Amino acid sequence: MRGLAQDKTTGDLFIVYSHGVMKYSMSDKSLTALTGSTQAGFADGSLQDARFNHPNAILILSPGKFLLTDFDNQRLRRLDLDANTADSICSGRRDGVDGNLTSCQLSHPNSLLRVDDIIYIGTGTGIRILQGESY
Repeated sequence: MRGLAQDKTTGDLFIVYSHGVMKYSMSDKSLTALTGSTQAGFADGSLQDARFNHPNAILILSPGKFLLTDFDNQRLRRLDLDANTADSICSGRRDGVDGNLTSCQLSHPNSLLRVDDIIYIGTGTGIRILQGESY
């Protein structure tokens, strides 16, 4: 297990493992894979087709919407359970550039913290900041 977040309304746990995300339901004690691939890689698209390369941290943005650090792909990934999609935030270039969702650049993102409308991203080279965005 790499990262863990809890939905405060349902109590469900969202667990990051080496190539994706699982959900542990507190109500029926079941474990469900939310992302389908068991191999490292990079692909946006449906949750079943999305591929990640060593995701680490997960952050709940709102019910059914998450940010996930994708360490070796140098990106943040946005997961939307209602739309059944995964897409990328930041360029995928290894660098340390703050900015908006399309211009930011990350070097090995590994942790996330949200304070009001600011998201702090711990990386291999420091802390990056995304501020005032609609995630």
